[in-house]
Amino acid sequence: MSFKKNNLYLLYIAGILVLTFLVFLVGFDEVKQIISRVHPLNLLYLAILQILTILMTGYIWFFLIRKFNQEVSLTTVLGIHLAGTFVESVTPSVKLGGETAKVYLMRQRTSISYQELTAITLVSKYFSLIPFVIISFFVVIYTLFTWDLPVVVYLSFLSLIFLLILFFLFFRLDLMGKSLGRIFQNKKILDKLEKVTNFIKEASGISRKLTKLTDKWQLMLIAFLVWILYPVKVYLVSNTLGFEISFTLLVIATFTAYLVNMLPLLPGGLGSFEGSMALVFTYAGLTSAEGLSIALVTRFITFWFPLVLSAGVAVLLVYNRKASLIKSQQETK
Repeated sequence: MSFKKNNLYLLYIAGILVLTFLVFLVGFDEVKQIISRVHPLNLLYLAILQILTILMTGYIWFFLIRKFNQEVSLTTVLGIHLAGTFVESVTPSVKLGGETAKVYLMRQRTSISYQELTAITLVSKYFSLIPFVIISFFVVIYTLFTWDLPVVVYLSFLSLIFLLILFFLFFRLDLMGKSLGRIFQNKKILDKLEKVTNFIKEASGISRKLTKLTDKWQLMLIAFLVWILYPVKVYLVSNTLGFEISFTLLVIATFTAYLVNMLPLLPGGLGSFEGSMALVFTYAGLTSAEGLSIALVTRFITFWFPLVLSAGVAVLLVYNRKASLIKSQQETK
């Protein structure tokens, strides 16, 4: 465990070093001067907007969980959602680590089975990714004919498509299991694959029945609003820093950065997100320092602020969990 923690700390240090290098590369004094234009009141408005984003993404989970447990509260779901956000922020896991943490924590708090929670995770991930893929598709097509973006952006998009393919293949894991069993001809492997296959088949069956047509449209609309709010935040950041940038370019810069952020390189995509966004802004005639300043303030709102908030919630959950365990032990004595 300590080895994994040490690796995590090293990755975080590496990410911060990359960020520091970028700032000094483009000019520390200039970046500092630009960022100093931000008014604290504007940061408050942006923070409120980010909290609204967190509430909407948490509501998707809450909506689906209520299909199995009507008694679970919104605050409980939001707390677990934030704890999962903390995990995905500190691990280079393409958000999978956060989803696993949410499943585990929700299982501890409710009677919902792991199969049902897996189904909820698959459905929520589907509604989260589809709007992102659609918008990213138009961004990639547009930039192919207008700008010469780094190859990593297009590779990230292909990786995202590959992830969706794996997502859908998940529902056909029974066929994959049979094929692998014939290859290995090993009873132990066959038994393990059968257990995994039965688990996934049950979860996928639940997920297909989880939402009605009206539910799907409602959740898809919420997910689209969540993703559209991100370029809106970047617009507000650029505006408060004194830059006038077209909304089209803001959308391209935002989704290019999040595409690169999908690659599991460093925790939270530190360095790669900021560098990608700054690069796109140079196409609008901004200097590297100006583009990086916008990216840094944006990340303060969309990454560091939620990270601190989710860390506090995660610590509170751990404390409450330990307190309940101590209480139960005392009652049994």
